[in-house]
Amino acid sequence: REEQLRDERDACRERAASLEGAEAELKAAEVAAKERCRELEDALGKFREDIARLSDSEQGSAERCQSQEAARSELRSSLEQVVLERNAAREELEQRRQGLEKVEGEVRE
Repeated sequence: REEQLRDERDACRERAASLEGAEAELKAAEVAAKERCRELEDALGKFREDIARLSDSEQGSAERCQSQEAARSELRSSLEQVVLERNAAREELEQRRQGLEKVEGEVRE
C-alpha cells in the first residue's frame, strides 16, 4: 500500500512537473503572440499612414488636374476671343481696303 502511494505521489509529481513545463511553454507562446500582435499593429499603423499619404497625394493630384483644366478652359476662352478679335480686325481692314480702292478709283476719274 505504501509503495502504491509512493508511485501515485511520484506520478503526481511528474504530472505537476509536466504541467509546469506546459505552463511555461504557454507563457512563452503568450509572450511571443503579444509581440507578434504589437508587430502587426505597428505594420497596420504604417499601412494606414501610407493609405492616408496616398489619399492626400491623390487629392492633391485631383486638385492640380482640376486647376489645370480650369487654366486650359480659360486659355481656350482667351484664344477664342483673340480669334474673334482677329477676324473682326481682318473684316475692318478689308472694308478699309475697299474704301481706299473706291477713293482711289474716284481720284483717278
